Formats: sequence, structure tokens, C-alpha cells
Amino acid sequence: MGYLSFEDIQEIHNLVANYCITTDNADADAFMRECWVEPSEFGGYESGPFGSMKTWQEMYDFEKHHV
Repeated sequence: MGYLSFEDIQEIHNLVANYCITTDNADADAFMRECWVEPSEFGGYESGPFGSMKTWQEMYDFEKHHV
């Protein structure tokens, strides 16, 4: 089994903290900025219960309604 570097662990902790803070504050803009890739890098998202989103904008619109 591989081990995570200290830097990887810090990045994971930071991502989880940003997720919790942005969703607790219902801040879809910060959620998308801090927890997702840039629009040009977005390759789609498939979530069984929530359906699929092909573009970053679709994901953003979804999150504005659900965060």
C-alpha cells in the first residue's frame, strides 16, 4: 500500500475544510472555485442520484440550487 506525502495530506484536509465551509455557508461561487477544477478543465460529472452534468456551467447551476 502506498503512502500519502505530507503535502498531499494537507491538500486533502484543505479540500475537505473548503467543502465544509462553502456548503455550510451556502456559497456556491466559493464551492465551485475552491472544490472544483476550472471550467476549461471540467470533463463532466456523473452522479447516479443527481444525474450527469456535461459542462462546468451545468454543475454550477446545479450547485447554486443545492448548496
